[in-house]
Formats: sequence, C-alpha cells, structure tokens
Amino acid sequence: VRAAVAFRTVIQTRTEDRFAGRVFALASTMGNASIPAAMMVFGVLADRAAAGVLMPASGLVLCGAGLWHIRKRRHYDTKEQCSGKP
Repeated sequence: VRAAVAFRTVIQTRTEDRFAGRVFALASTMGNASIPAAMMVFGVLADRAAAGVLMPASGLVLCGAGLWHIRKRRHYDTKEQCSGKP
C-alpha cells in the first residue's frame, strides 16, 4: 500500500493536470496487464522451489529494484539541480 501511495504521488506531482488521467490510466493498465505474467512466472518457480526459498528471494529482488530506483532518482535529481530546471 505504501508503495502504491508513493507511486501515485510521484505521478501526480510530475504530470501536468491535462495529462493526469491518461498517465494514471496507462499506469493502471500496465500494472493490471503484468498480473498474468507474474502468475505464470511464479507458478513455474513454485513448482521448482519451496515457498521458503521463493518468498525471500523475491523479496531480495524487490529490495534490489527499490535501491536501484532510489539511486537512479538521486542521480536524476542531481542533474535537475545542476541544470536549474524544476
């Protein structure tokens, strides 16, 4: 829930009002479209690995993705401050 709130806040603050509906619709569509793919991938993985291994491994992957995003975001913010653009 916290990630969804943060994601929507970023979209809302970075998107012009006239495009907000389109951007939110695209984000929602992409999120919903990824569910079947995730179910297929984790279905296959669940057949091959125990849940006690799969759950922590997927958590580590998500943490890595979050850290990568934070690093990328800091780099973007630094470039933005140097250029003087809001």
